[in-house]
Amino acid sequence: MKRLHVHVSVEDLTQSVRFYSTLFATEPAVTKPDYAKWMLEDPSVNFAISTRSGKTGLDHLGIQVETYLPTGQLRSKGWDELAAPGAPVMDFVFTVCDQAAGDVCPVWPGQPVTAHWAMPDPAAVESSDVDQAHAFRETFRGLENRPKLFVALPIASLDRMSLARQVESIGRMRPDAAEGQAS
Repeated sequence: MKRLHVHVSVEDLTQSVRFYSTLFATEPAVTKPDYAKWMLEDPSVNFAISTRSGKTGLDHLGIQVETYLPTGQLRSKGWDELAAPGAPVMDFVFTVCDQAAGDVCPVWPGQPVTAHWAMPDPAAVESSDVDQAHAFRETFRGLENRPKLFVALPIASLDRMSLARQVESIGRMRPDAAEGQAS
């Protein structure tokens, strides 16, 4: 779904929230001490106001595109569960947490090929909404493109060491660099 994104810098947040809530006939979906956002459906607009920039007026415009992936059956699993007796034997294990690189990995049943494909946590971006949205897009690109590159590898014709080098090199690629090679 595409949505127009409009962000306006205001001088008085409380007064502006009252004004826009009346104009839109609804309260903001999100409010913070220096920020408010309405997710309007007709027309489809993400309208935000804030006092963050110090100047009043239009801060930025954009088109917001959401990506939906089925996640209903997904849940986080700890290493204890994945390495426990009776757990499925894995051929490949990729860690993506930016902080997992220094962690000691368990001994996996079956000795899978492992690689660390670090992805920064986009929720940790504390600057503007635009910067955080960009961080989420980049992380999504990496999580989408790196597996595409992996499944394109000629796995049957690579020895274990060559395969390990290939999956490690995929993890070192920038998310946007991987995009061009994933086709």
